[in-house]
Amino acid sequence: MNSLDTIHAELAGISTFPGVASEVFGRDHPTEPGLRVAWAQSVDAPQVCDDCLDRKVALLFDSPHARRSTIRPEELDGIVSQSASRGIGLAVTNIDVAQSWSLLAPWPDCRRCEPAITHLVAPAPTANAGDDDGAVSGNGLPRRGTARDFASRHRGLFGFASVMLNPSFDDAGGLYTVDTGIFLGTPTAYAPVGGKGDTIDQALASCVGEGIERYYIATRARPSRTEPIRSFADASWRDAKDFTGATIPVDPEALIEVRTLEPLDGLEPMTLPESLVRAPYTPPSAGVVVPTASSTTGAAAGGTIGEATLQGIFELLERDAFWFAARTGLPLVSVDPNPVSELLASVRRLHDVDVVLRWIPNPLSLPIAHCVLAGRKANPMAARGMGVSPSPAHALRKSILEAIQMWRSLATGVDVDPSETDMRSLWWSGRARERFPAFFGDTESAREISHWGSDLGPVAAEETLDALVDHAACCGLRFARAVLADEPGHSVVRCASDRILPLDDLYFPFLHRFDEWERVSGHEAIVDYRGPLFM
Repeated sequence: MNSLDTIHAELAGISTFPGVASEVFGRDHPTEPGLRVAWAQSVDAPQVCDDCLDRKVALLFDSPHARRSTIRPEELDGIVSQSASRGIGLAVTNIDVAQSWSLLAPWPDCRRCEPAITHLVAPAPTANAGDDDGAVSGNGLPRRGTARDFASRHRGLFGFASVMLNPSFDDAGGLYTVDTGIFLGTPTAYAPVGGKGDTIDQALASCVGEGIERYYIATRARPSRTEPIRSFADASWRDAKDFTGATIPVDPEALIEVRTLEPLDGLEPMTLPESLVRAPYTPPSAGVVVPTASSTTGAAAGGTIGEATLQGIFELLERDAFWFAARTGLPLVSVDPNPVSELLASVRRLHDVDVVLRWIPNPLSLPIAHCVLAGRKANPMAARGMGVSPSPAHALRKSILEAIQMWRSLATGVDVDPSETDMRSLWWSGRARERFPAFFGDTESAREISHWGSDLGPVAAEETLDALVDHAACCGLRFARAVLADEPGHSVVRCASDRILPLDDLYFPFLHRFDEWERVSGHEAIVDYRGPLFM
C-alpha cells in the first residue's frame, strides 16, 4: 500500500478542528542534500521534548537504507500541517525507508514527555465510525466501537518517531495480516508487531492494539516500590532461571522492584517483581537487581479496561495450555472442521499446505484451538497458531489466522537461526514435525470434551470477564492486573495469575504448574522438550 496515499486517505477521514494553530518545523539530513524530516503539533497539545525528537530523528538519519527522496519537501510540510489542524502531531520524512510518517510520540521512560501520549489519538471518530465493519473482535467478543474507528483514531501511531513502522499488508483468501515493528533504540533493532482479521480494518486495529500494548509495557510506570527479596521467600517466582537454563543469581539481601496488582476476585492483592510486569525491564538504579526473565504474555490492549483484561487472561490461558502440551507431548483432541470448512479449503489452496486443527484439553475446559500449517514435500516449513474464545468457532478461526500470520513471517527467512529465546528455526526448517508430533496429528486423544462458555452468548466483554473469573476461581486460579494505561481511546493492562506467570515451569522451578496439569489431565508431566517456546 502506497504510504502517501494512505496518509491522505486517513487524513481525509478525520475532522478538521477550526482554529487549531500549528507551526511546521523541519530538519535536513546533515550530509545528504534533499533528505528531510518535517513535523508539526497542535500548539495546545503537550510538545515532545527536544531530547526525544533528537533521538528519533537520529534513528532515521542513521538508517542504512537507500538514500533517495520519495516525497517533495513542500508535500512534507502540507501533510504535517493538515494533520496538526486535526489535532494530531505528525512527523514525515522523504527518505525511502519503510517508516515514512509518524506521530511525535514520547520515548518510553521519558517522564517529561509522558503526558503527550494522551494526544496521540484522534479526539473524534471518523465519519465512517458508525459503519458495521467489525464491532466484534477476532475472538468473537463484542468491543466498544468498530475496528475502523479504532484503527483510524490511532493511525498516527505508525512511524519512525513514535511507536511503529509503517505496516505491510497481506490478503490471503479474505484473511488479512498486518506486520510492522517498534523501534527499540537503534535504527536496525525493532520488536515485531502484527495483527490479523477478517477485514483490513480488523487486521490494522489488531496491529495497532499490539503496538500500543508493546509501547506501554516498555514504559516505566510509577506505582512500584523496592523491597528485599528475602521478603518473598515462598514466592513461586523465586530462584528463576534465564533463557539459557541457568539460575539467575540474586543475593538474599538484594533489593528488587515490585508492584502490587489489583485482584480481580476482590480478595488478597498479588505482588510481583516489576520484571514480570514490564518487558523489556530495566531496573531504576544500580542497587536494584533483576530477579526474573520475562515476556509480554498477559499484556493486552483494548478499547476499555475490561476488554484488555479479558484479552490478557485469554492469552495467559492459551500460553499455559501450549507450554504444557509442547513440553510434555500432551495428546490433543480432534476437531469438527465444519464451522471453518470454507476457510480451510481456501488456506490449503492458496498456501499449498496441509492444515491440522486440534483442541488442547485444559483445566478450565475452554475452547483452546491449535492450528498447524504444514508445507508439503517441496517446502518442509510449518507454522502454528492458537485461538481461545468462549465460542469454539471463533477459537478455531483465530488459530488459523494466527498460523497464517506466522507462515508469512517465517516465509521471509528472517530470524530463523537457532536461538535461546525463540523456536522459529524449528518451524522454518520443518524439524517441528519430529519434535511436536501431537501438533501434527500423529498422536491423538480419544476423549470427548465439553467446552465452557459456549452458552454465554454475545454479551459484553465485562460480563464474560466476570463469568470467567468466577469459573477460574472454582478451578483454583486467581487473576490480577496492573493497569498500564486508561485513556479515552485505549486501555492497556498486564494480567497475571497466582498459578500462571509470563513463563513456564522451566523458568520458574517452584511454580509447579505442570503438576497441577498432570492431576487434571492424567498425562504425566515429564518434560521431553526443554528449548524455547516463543515464535
